[in-house]
Amino acid sequence: VDETSALKKHFKNDDKESSSEVMDTGREGQNINEALEQAGCGFGTILYTVGSFLFCCLQGSEVIMFAIVGPVVKCDWNLSSFSLTVLQTITSIAMTCASVLTSPLGDKFGR
Repeated sequence: VDETSALKKHFKNDDKESSSEVMDTGREGQNINEALEQAGCGFGTILYTVGSFLFCCLQGSEVIMFAIVGPVVKCDWNLSSFSLTVLQTITSIAMTCASVLTSPLGDKFGR
């Protein structure tokens, strides 16, 4: 078996400018794009996409909560505008530090 025929078994060239590695599925000539197209979009894919979207929305929710809750806290606690700004800044810094400190726990136990 020469080297060219061995490479043809492992690679398929759909268009002249690119080639992609063949998946080891027992079917010769199927590339990644064909496998994904054949698999389709199932319930798990839709659930993962919607979940990721909702998680991204939640990441910005604390900024929105500052805008909503800030004036209420300012009135209830009789704070000046500067004091409210300091409170919101300290809260943001604390959330950042907590994320950095708890990330290793998520890596260790969450994966």
